[in-house]
Amino acid sequence: MPLGRAARYFRRRGRAVWIAPHGFRSMRDIRLRAELVAGTIRGVLDRSGAAELDILAYSMGGPAALYALQRFGLAERIRVFVSYGAPYQGTTSSLAILLTGYFANMADQLLPGSDILEELAARGLPSGPRYVSVAGTRDWLCPPERALLPGAEHVLCEHDHLDFLVNDRVYAFLEQYLR
Repeated sequence: MPLGRAARYFRRRGRAVWIAPHGFRSMRDIRLRAELVAGTIRGVLDRSGAAELDILAYSMGGPAALYALQRFGLAERIRVFVSYGAPYQGTTSSLAILLTGYFANMADQLLPGSDILEELAARGLPSGPRYVSVAGTRDWLCPPERALLPGAEHVLCEHDHLDFLVNDRVYAFLEQYLR
C-alpha cells in the first residue's frame, strides 16, 4: 500500500492518525470513495472506542474525506483534519489521468470547476474539527493555489506531491498540525 510508509511513521510515534487510503476501485469516483471513507471511519471509531479521530488525507483523499464529513455526519467525531496536496480547487494535471480511461470519471471530478468540487465549496466546512490544508511549494500535480480549502488554515511546506509517499520529513512536518 503506497500510504503504508506514512501509516507506519505515525504508528511508531504512537499517533492515532487515520490516513484516508486510495483504493483502486474507489479511485474512480470521489462520492464512492467518500462512502467507503465514512464506513471505515465509523469502524475505526467503534473498534477503538475513541471519542475522536485525527484524519490525514492525501491528494484526492482530501476531497473524498471532506465529502464524507459533509454528507455522513462525522465531523463531530473528528478532532483534526489535515490534508496534503488535496486539489480542492481542482487541478489540470488530472487531464493526464483522463487518458487512462479507467479513472476518467475521477479525473473529470478533479478538474477546476467540476460539479463535485463546487458542491464541496458550497457546503463549507462542517463545524467540529480543526482544518489544515498543506500544500507543497514544489508540487506540480496540485500546486499550492489549487490546494486552498476555504475556512481552513493554509500551510506551505518545501516538498512535492509524491514526497508524501516516501519522505519522513514531510510526516514530521505534518505531525505538528496533529496536536
